[in-house]
Amino acid sequence: DEARERCAAEAAQASAGVEGQRQQLRAAQESLIRERERLSRERAAEVAAHGEAEVALQRERAEVAAERAEADEARTRARAELAEAQAGRAALEREKAAFGEQVEALRQLSLRVNEESAAVGEAVQRSAAELAEAREMVSVAQTERLAAEAAREAAE
Repeated sequence: DEARERCAAEAAQASAGVEGQRQQLRAAQESLIRERERLSRERAAEVAAHGEAEVALQRERAEVAAERAEADEARTRARAELAEAQAGRAALEREKAAFGEQVEALRQLSLRVNEESAAVGEAVQRSAAELAEAREMVSVAQTERLAAEAAREAAE
């Protein structure tokens, strides 16, 4: 009986030990399950964060591409405006040179007109002097004719 009791006590003790081990295993399993769930949540959060970061990166790349396209378009417009301004400046320089040539031609023409005016003025003065001389000669001739007529009438 004693051996049985001892056996039964050892069996009860072993059974209690096994039960303790089972409880420890269950606790370890529950702990592992909780740890897996926590890791799964962390991984899901990291995947979500990575996805958001990827979306943000793609959005940023799209914005950079749009800004680059805008800058290229602005650069093209600026080059076109610069070329237009240079062409305008060249045309203005050509017009300025042509205007300068016209001014010089007008100045030369003015000098010739002044010279011709001076020559005409001199000719007018000479003509006036000749006209005055001719009038005096006519007056002298009339006086001489009247004197000659008077002398002829007196002689008759």
